[in-house]
Amino acid sequence: MILYDDECRKAGTDPKKVAAVAQRLERAVKDANQLGLEVFGGMGGGTLRYRDDDSKGPLILADMSGLWDGGDGGFIEDDEGFNRGEYHI
Repeated sequence: MILYDDECRKAGTDPKKVAAVAQRLERAVKDANQLGLEVFGGMGGGTLRYRDDDSKGPLILADMSGLWDGGDGGFIEDDEGFNRGEYHI
């Protein structure tokens, strides 16, 4: 995990609290991966998925609540030097 302190401060969040959440999420994703599962976020929801047949879509094992977003996950540095993700209209 890489923590961006300047971006945390710009967002008005405590970097230590952001790091704690990110570390918990990383552990959860690693646990899911060890079970052969993938975590997918998109269309405002999150799911745990299992790929069992390449000719079909993955099985949806759990549909999770909370605010989720998809996209390619890329980010770039803006003109002020802050990392920013995709722009959604």
